[in-house]
Amino acid sequence: MRLLSNERKQTPNLSLLQCINAEKVDTIVEVVQEICELKSNQYTRPQMKVRPSVSLMTGNALRRCGEPARNLALKQRDKAMLKNAEAFLHVQKFEWPSVVSKPALSALSKQKQNNASMYR
Repeated sequence: MRLLSNERKQTPNLSLLQCINAEKVDTIVEVVQEICELKSNQYTRPQMKVRPSVSLMTGNALRRCGEPARNLALKQRDKAMLKNAEAFLHVQKFEWPSVVSKPALSALSKQKQNNASMYR
């Protein structure tokens, strides 16, 4: 996963389970914004320059990684891991759409509008 490899540049030997933490969501968002070249300033809405679908797939993958982490914590009866996984899923659920998904969907919509249709 591209996100994990970028995170490992800063923290070697980082596992995916260590990334499932609410404190890491901001870092993950920054890495995804860097990968997709999200550009913004105070006068315009954020615009995703490249690979908007990658950011959408990453959001889905993060959710799919957080849920098994929560299930693993339940099976192992690890309250700290459960708390981290649930907090991560909660923060990701509410922060991801406004910060990453909305600019990605906007970029995909703009790309679709700019494509010429064969059936016009």
